[in-house]
Amino acid sequence: MRTPRLPALLAAVLLSAAAGCDSAVPTSPAGATLAPLADGRTGSAGADGLAAARRATAAYHRVERAVDDGWVEFTPCIDGEEGGMGYHYVNVNLLDGDLDPAAPEALLYEPTSNGRLRLVAVEYIVPYDESDGPPSLFGQVFHPGPPGWTLHAWVWKNNPAGMFADWNPNVSCEHA
Repeated sequence: MRTPRLPALLAAVLLSAAAGCDSAVPTSPAGATLAPLADGRTGSAGADGLAAARRATAAYHRVERAVDDGWVEFTPCIDGEEGGMGYHYVNVNLLDGDLDPAAPEALLYEPTSNGRLRLVAVEYIVPYDESDGPPSLFGQVFHPGPPGWTLHAWVWKNNPAGMFADWNPNVSCEHA
């Protein structure tokens, strides 16, 4: 079940930018402050931020539940030479500039050989107009991508390229 979809134009923008994304996500220097959002808020996460992301998204291993809760398929399955990202499901109600480890704006799903989708990662997105510069979360600086500053966290599938890398060499769209 992969409905409903966001407009194809938005998906095309994300796909075109993803094709040119650098897989390395820079880390913020020790002691760096978080970039303020447009209204002065900053994103932060304690030591258990990744655990909070897992707890908050555990109910979405079944993509049907995510769709019922307002997540929509934003892209077709994305993979390439560096690995894959899978399908991006976005909750547009969360694209508000708030950074909360327990409220990622996107869920990433990998297609499996039995035709189901497997939850593999989350993505945090801050629209450009909600931030004066790249925000930080989990000690990681976001990087540019559509539809704003983005940060992946591979909380449900090991990524040998790193927890916060864009691409996961263990993710494929082979079964899409």
